Amino acid sequence: MKMPNLAERDAELLSKEWSALQEALVPPARAALSAIVADHAADLVDRFYQELEKDADARGFLSQDLIRNRLNGALQRWLVALFPADGAPDFDEMARVQLHVGAIHARIGLALKLVTRGLRLITEGLIYAIVAQEDLRQSRRAMLRVAASTLGIAIDIMNSATVEQSRRTDQNAEAFRLFALGKNLSQEREAQRAAMAEWMQEAMFVIAAREKMEDLADLRSSEFGLWLTHRGGVLFEGTHEIHRAQDIVRRIDAELLPGIRRGEDLRSLLPRLNSDAAEIRALVLQCFSEASRIEGGHDALTGVLSRRFMDAILTREVEAARRRKQKFAVALIDLDYFKLINDRYGHAAGDLALRHCAEVILETARVGDFAFRYGGEEFLVTLAEMDLPEAKAFGERLLERLRSREIPMPGGQVIRVTASIGIAELCGEPDFQRLTKAADAALYEAKNLGRNRVHLAV
Repeated sequence: MKMPNLAERDAELLSKEWSALQEALVPPARAALSAIVADHAADLVDRFYQELEKDADARGFLSQDLIRNRLNGALQRWLVALFPADGAPDFDEMARVQLHVGAIHARIGLALKLVTRGLRLITEGLIYAIVAQEDLRQSRRAMLRVAASTLGIAIDIMNSATVEQSRRTDQNAEAFRLFALGKNLSQEREAQRAAMAEWMQEAMFVIAAREKMEDLADLRSSEFGLWLTHRGGVLFEGTHEIHRAQDIVRRIDAELLPGIRRGEDLRSLLPRLNSDAAEIRALVLQCFSEASRIEGGHDALTGVLSRRFMDAILTREVEAARRRKQKFAVALIDLDYFKLINDRYGHAAGDLALRHCAEVILETARVGDFAFRYGGEEFLVTLAEMDLPEAKAFGERLLERLRSREIPMPGGQVIRVTASIGIAELCGEPDFQRLTKAADAALYEAKNLGRNRVHLAV
């Protein structure tokens, strides 16, 4: 996996700070600091892992053997390498090491707060060790500055790599979901239905034969179980149904199968197995039924993007705008008096009006914009590199096109629709929800002012 790079501007600033540190200590003081680090490295690293072991998630992959045999020594070497006796290491080499370590933390899912907390304890412990050196009073202040700054720079670089790697991982996962949802869901649904049925058939054959009961495989390790844990887990991530199905699989493997293998009370265990298997099938089918309404990430009725993927795309767009210092706005669009269309002409006519509005939105938006079905008769459009006046001009063009189009209704009638639009501009906040809330408030005000208009967030 490619190691993330340090942002050019951050690298330049940290490199200058790193260079200044090299002039802060005379060679004897640097050698003394190096000796203090080496003498206390084992104790400092112990404090680090003691802190991590307090967290339940961290304990899951920090076994005592792993700490003793590899991690403890590696962290001690990392610490000592930051403070060599003959001068500080080259900045580029030091940064490469921190980027590598940070990328590993992201890959294994080690929480950033835990790493930061543990490294803070190392920093505090080193400071106490320096302060205790009575014979180094003349150079202690400089040594304290160098020790704290050196560890601070290393931690900054490490954490930036962790964040960047996590961001890339999230983007890749979202891209896979978008890709996977564009595949033939009907075919995949039938394949997994058959895989589940095959496991049940094999299980029942073993049980009926009452021979080689130890060959009764766990559901989790079957073809269906592997799909449910991995591909299905990504495809339907965050849904209650997929988590419930995974929980039932774990229960079957942990509670039912051990008793069945021992031949205990099969009259009670087999009905429970059948019931659990039926619930798993129903839950997975429910996931597929929901996903089948989304064609490659698009809303099946209107053809614009589904709200399911809006958070991931808005997060990316807001981050990109902030990083590049570009303008960014969103427009929230609500069809006026949509309920009256449904009440007067029926829901089929309402669906037609929704598709009409979506077509106009897609025609008006640029290629680089994203249009989402926000909910009901509401749509959201991202407007990259647009400020409020430019975004308002987009809204006015959209309203004009909506007003000029005729929509045929049952019985030969035609109607025209209007919309209320609220627009908000990114003002530096990293949370896209603040942006959508501002657009929603502007939309509410557009309705209060009489509808069929564009209103800008204050």
